[in-house]
Formats: sequence, structure tokens, C-alpha cells
Amino acid sequence: HVFMVNTRDFMDPWTFNVKNVMKCCVEFLVPDGRMIPFCAYNSAGYRERVMADLHATVRSTRGVRAALR
Repeated sequence: HVFMVNTRDFMDPWTFNVKNVMKCCVEFLVPDGRMIPFCAYNSAGYRERVMADLHATVRSTRGVRAALR
């Protein structure tokens, strides 16, 4: 049996460290194809932009579906 523990630095806007972000080896793959480091995703505003893009896509898709009916 193998049990792996993985720790990451918590970074917020006050403790953001570019050197640690560059060493981060875990990425989020966003719908437009970019890979955003886990360490920066929640603290550099990426999450908000990705969520806004996803919500805009859902809204536009609903409009297309309504037009097809």
C-alpha cells in the first residue's frame, strides 16, 4: 500500500511568490487550452476569469438551444 501526501504553499495576493509558481508541477487545464499552475489559480484571479468565461459559454449555448426549438 502506498499513501502519498502532497503539500502546496498557500499563496494569496500578499504572499504570492513567482519563484514557487514557476516550480509548481500541478496545473489546471482550462477550456481554452491553457495550463494554469495550481499555486496561481486561486490567488492570481485566474479562477474568476475562467468561471466568467464558462458562465458566458453556458448562457450563449442556452440561447442557441432556444433558437433551435
